[in-house]
Order: sequence, then structure tokens, then C-alpha cells
Amino acid sequence: MQELENYRGHWIAYGLGNFVFGSPGRFSKEHSPPYGLVARLSLDAAGRDIDKSLRLYPIYTDNRRSAYQARPVDAEQFEKVVSLLSERGPEVRELATRGEDQRGRFLAVDVGD
Repeated sequence: MQELENYRGHWIAYGLGNFVFGSPGRFSKEHSPPYGLVARLSLDAAGRDIDKSLRLYPIYTDNRRSAYQARPVDAEQFEKVVSLLSERGPEVRELATRGEDQRGRFLAVDVGD
């Protein structure tokens, strides 16, 4: 999991392409948290407009502990992810909202126009 940044009113989620491929032992060697983010961008027609939403689902990706099966984070891990993202980009705590659905816990951000 890398930074989540709001740059000039637009969100950038870095490093989403490598969310499943953490190798055993990599997290402790690199001093990296064992989490990734899965992004879900929804575009829904609403008359002449398009409703847009972006949800980021944190997942636990330490293969040594999860037997190479990434899974949604639990409540305690979710708080850790929010804290880590907020340390790297304070706007996360201010601009992202928290939620939970059938897929798990998520952070939702406004993707604007």
C-alpha cells in the first residue's frame, strides 16, 4: 500500500497494481505494512449527469500469514490502514469517508467532475 493523495482536487492512488503480489518476508525486510488497496470506481448514469464514486477496500496481503490468500481487513486493521494513509497524506482523514458493505470496509472519496 502506497500513498493516497488529493492533487489539485483529484485523487491519486499509488501502487494499486501490486496489491496481490507481496512475497513472503518482504514486508518485514522493507519495513512496509502488509496491506494493499483494491479500488472500485462506479459510474452511474443519472439523467444527463454521471454519478461517480471511488471506494478503496483495504486488504491484508502478508502471504506468509494469509497463505497467499489476500483478504479484507478486520476492524483493527482498518483503523491501522486509515492511520497509515493519514500519516502519508493528511487529506485522507479530512476528505475520505468510511463505510462498510458486503465486500468489506472501505474509504470513499469524491472523484468530482
